[in-house]
Amino acid sequence: DVIGRRATASADEARPGVDFRLRRAGVIAVTLTGTIPNNRTWFEVRASRPENGQEQLVQSAGIGSWNRNAVLQGLAPGRYRVSLRRPDRQ
Repeated sequence: DVIGRRATASADEARPGVDFRLRRAGVIAVTLTGTIPNNRTWFEVRASRPENGQEQLVQSAGIGSWNRNAVLQGLAPGRYRVSLRRPDRQ
């Protein structure tokens, strides 16, 4: 179960982070929609947890024109921050 609002982003929109709280062990599924200007463009989906004032990476996956879906699974209950970033624009 995900508590909170459903987060969506339009083409060329990036949000710095979205928080989810999982009640039970579960999954976070991310789907990339819209047009991708370059077939080689890809994004990293990252799920991290806050620990001692820092974000600890739990899982990540790549999505792009070749694979528009990412499923981060086997997540322990708790709060997660999900971010989508382009590795070439760190």
